[in-house]
This record gives sequence, C-alpha cells and structure tokens, in this order.
Amino acid sequence: MEWLKKNYKVVTGALVILILIEIVVAWYLIEQFRQNYLSGEEALGIALSDAGLSQEDAADTDIDLETKAGKAWYEIEFETAQRDYHYRIDAETGEVLAALSEPGSPD
Repeated sequence: MEWLKKNYKVVTGALVILILIEIVVAWYLIEQFRQNYLSGEEALGIALSDAGLSQEDAADTDIDLETKAGKAWYEIEFETAQRDYHYRIDAETGEVLAALSEPGSPD
C-alpha cells in the first residue's frame, strides 16, 4: 500500500494512457466497420427496392445487424397495410440473401 501512495501519479498516468489507447483502437475499429459495411438505412433501401416499395410505404421498420463466423448481415423487417416483409441483406455486398413476404395480421 505504501508503494501505491508513493507512485500514485505514475499509476494514474498509466491508467489514463491505457484508456486513451482503448479509445483510439475502438475509434479505428468503428471506422473500419463503417468503410466495409453498408449502413442499416442503405440495407433498408435495398429491401424496399426489392419489394417495390418506398420509405413512405413501410411502417414499423426494424433493422438489426447480425454477425457470425466473420459474416455480417442485416435482418430487416417492415410492414405495409397488406403485408409483412422479412429480409436478410449481406452487410458487405448488399445482396439480398433471403426475402419473405406474408399477409399482414389484421389490426
């Protein structure tokens, strides 16, 4: 405990440096992610285009980024007055991996 009291400034400085390094690494990884993958809004646009709809046609949109084993995709759900739509869009290429459209449930 005596050592800690004597070296308080050194320990505090080292912790601050480690935190700054973590922030820089996190920022770098986020920037790499943004450059390599579509945004959720871009993926939604692909799904809407595939369904022949516009942004105004869709309600209750839900966009989730999923990853597994180095692959990333968006799970996208939205509905219109008549149908419910479920899409899986490749986050890197924008390819439609899966598309499902089913009659909507009556309100």
